[in-house]
Amino acid sequence: MHRLGTKVPHLIHEACGTAPSRASGQHYGVAMREGVRVRRGSGRLGSTVTVSVAALAVLVIPSGAGASAAPVEAPTPAHWWQAGGSANDTPGPGIGPDNGTLEGAGFAPGPSGAEQAFNFGGGGQQVVFNRVGGNRGTGAFTFAFDVKTTATPQQAVWEKRMACNTNGTPFWGFRMNGSGTLAGSIDFEYGTYPTSGYAATSTTSVDDGAWHQVAVTRHGVTVNLYIDGTLEATVNSPATANVNNSAQLRAGVSTCDGVDGTHSFTGELAELMIFRSALTESQIQALGMSQGLTG
Repeated sequence: MHRLGTKVPHLIHEACGTAPSRASGQHYGVAMREGVRVRRGSGRLGSTVTVSVAALAVLVIPSGAGASAAPVEAPTPAHWWQAGGSANDTPGPGIGPDNGTLEGAGFAPGPSGAEQAFNFGGGGQQVVFNRVGGNRGTGAFTFAFDVKTTATPQQAVWEKRMACNTNGTPFWGFRMNGSGTLAGSIDFEYGTYPTSGYAATSTTSVDDGAWHQVAVTRHGVTVNLYIDGTLEATVNSPATANVNNSAQLRAGVSTCDGVDGTHSFTGELAELMIFRSALTESQIQALGMSQGLTG
């Protein structure tokens, strides 16, 4: 067993069979909880092996650095929905699970092809979680997920929102833009409308039928939006916006469905994660590399 944060470059070589050098200049792997896979190779076609590790630690090792190199590490997610045949949560240490409920949603192949993703047909199918797990108040956070879609209308993705017209209630949520803004771009909205609501919009479209990693971090007043490990938008609010509310966290639908032109989601979502800290850009890239989506 290796603990979170242990600097063990040999773990990747032993588990994944990688050599000391690669054209990309990096080795990478992910040490996850018991029975979760570690990928090897580059891109989405890398094979997988199963390792026995107590906690999640993302490792990126520069070529030629050897065992003395410090890996890039990600903390354990507070909540992690892997879509492995259920909507169950893999919570962090000391955190109660927020197991989801499938309401019409099913499963389809995930980013690597060897795993699964939540599948939504655009007819109101959703995954519903509890009212607490997505509450981060004014604290730091990272929300991350993988998405695959070819749908072109404005559509729901993942949110914790009381109503489309929030009437002064804090919220956060992701939607995909249709026409009018860059079609297929991702919006992350948060705060309290109408007086202190904010939005970060990506410059990349994700409606091309390929898998993409989406991640948002918040540290203090600064929110950063990343697509495939690349920083695409930064929003600085005058004060740290509260995002707590008593709504259930939902994937696949929005309270704005049928209200402002938003449609329920059509496509796949995988590896939904909530961290109680703002991951660095390197950590987000390493997380995406482990899923074959960045790097």
